[in-house]
Amino acid sequence: MSDGGAGGVGGDGADVGVPAAAASFAAKAHDLQRTGVKEKKKPVVGLSTTNRHVKSVETVRTVDIFVSRLHPSTAGSELVDCVNTVKGDLNVKDVKCEKLSSKYEHLYSSFHVAVSVSSMQFKAAIDLFSSAEAWPMGVFVERYFLPRNVVNSETESSEPCDV
Repeated sequence: MSDGGAGGVGGDGADVGVPAAAASFAAKAHDLQRTGVKEKKKPVVGLSTTNRHVKSVETVRTVDIFVSRLHPSTAGSELVDCVNTVKGDLNVKDVKCEKLSSKYEHLYSSFHVAVSVSSMQFKAAIDLFSSAEAWPMGVFVERYFLPRNVVNSETESSEPCDV
């Protein structure tokens, strides 16, 4: 009788001395290579400045920042001025700030500052506005994450101060 045409090694189709699980994995890998399963390629985002036959849509992202330990009389317009001073060559589309309610409003004030920038400059904007050198001494700054349970960014306990 024939051994099943397994390639000439063992009678059960597996290599002699190789466990059955490894042999089945190797067979599966060989089948995948043979069928032509390809790895997914990462998408490409164009960077050419000379090819101007078509134009892409400019997308804007928002860097949300929590700023606290400010004097209680600090106004939102002062934070907008601070962002515009610090931005340097960063292309800022819009700055919105929202005064948040503080536990001890007579001691300090806190704000949510939303800075809209081009998607291409999003990482640079996060790095810039998260750096200690961008803010006055003693001011507490960190990324702001919107609450999950609030659909609208304007809550009852805050005062918008768009400029």
